[in-house]
Amino acid sequence: MIKKRKDYGFKELGYVAPPVTAKKAAALAIRRIEIARRLDVGYLVYLLQHSTILMLSGLRAQSPYMSFSPDMGGQRMTRFKHYLKSQGVLLLANEPHEENIPTASHFMVMPKTIEHLPEFYGFLHFERPYERQLLEQNILGFVTWSSVIEAKFASMMESGALPKEWLHDWWAPHNLRFGMLLGYPGVAISSALWAQSKPRMHGKDSKSVHFQMYEPDEMHGAEVGYYVSKDSGQSPEIAEHHTLWNSVIKEVIDYFATYDLEHNRMFLSEFKAYRKSRK
Repeated sequence: MIKKRKDYGFKELGYVAPPVTAKKAAALAIRRIEIARRLDVGYLVYLLQHSTILMLSGLRAQSPYMSFSPDMGGQRMTRFKHYLKSQGVLLLANEPHEENIPTASHFMVMPKTIEHLPEFYGFLHFERPYERQLLEQNILGFVTWSSVIEAKFASMMESGALPKEWLHDWWAPHNLRFGMLLGYPGVAISSALWAQSKPRMHGKDSKSVHFQMYEPDEMHGAEVGYYVSKDSGQSPEIAEHHTLWNSVIKEVIDYFATYDLEHNRMFLSEFKAYRKSRK
């Protein structure tokens, strides 16, 4: 569950990388995105964001911080949600009353991917059936599930099953849950939790380095990099993870580049409307 590494100087979260190759993960994302392209090429503005690519490839369970252009309202959004649902994806608004407002803040989540998280993070267990059932519902179900999981993590920190020191930062249970949903390797999550708790323990900033996982997202989606401590950033686990994500994103982007989207009228119209709505 937790292991001490002498070279890092802190207790690190146990982690098992997903048993998938970049080619296989990219093929899954391409297959899912191709279905959407045939429905409405404008949907690619959102599905080719790096965070969404990683989610559709099975490498992360959530794609956060999403918004849409006003042109995605009405029937287009309804069709988009039906498409996502057919792929096992829920599109949820951060605020329930803004569900039908395309420009509001949304996120995507894949319940089936969440169910497999204990395979990668050994400290996580779904002991009660309702924890899974909540995920199949709506934003309120997801928020309830998140609260249950975060309360469990807080209890584990208080008992010492996870480092008690992390509770010096009251965001620690949330950040642990969020890091797992985003598919971060264990050492990245734990080093960030230590970095956030140490200033509150000792009044000093912990040295950290930011990894940008790929070139800037041309679709202007959520950034997929993460913070890790300077020492742990050199670990094989981080290097392998970096290579996997880079390879998957590049392969998917290169595949859809063959459609010459820069000259596709429908795609450009949606992209310009989306960019304008974010200014």
